[in-house]
Amino acid sequence: AGLIALVLALSHAPWRVPVAAGLLMSLLGAWWCARWFRRRLGGVTGDTLGAAQQLTEVLLLLSWAAVWQAATQ
Repeated sequence: AGLIALVLALSHAPWRVPVAAGLLMSLLGAWWCARWFRRRLGGVTGDTLGAAQQLTEVLLLLSWAAVWQAATQ
């Protein structure tokens, strides 16, 4: 269902840039978290997955806000 929603959002012209920016930032944030957790903590636990989820959600919302701000100026 999530993949279908992503494809539909990317196919709708006004949503392409915010969705792509949010997806990119979320992927980069998740990658960075996984790398940091493995290096500093020696692995990934349930707590670290929760922290990664929260961080990627914040990055998604911040990227949407940045795109919106740039589009309205």
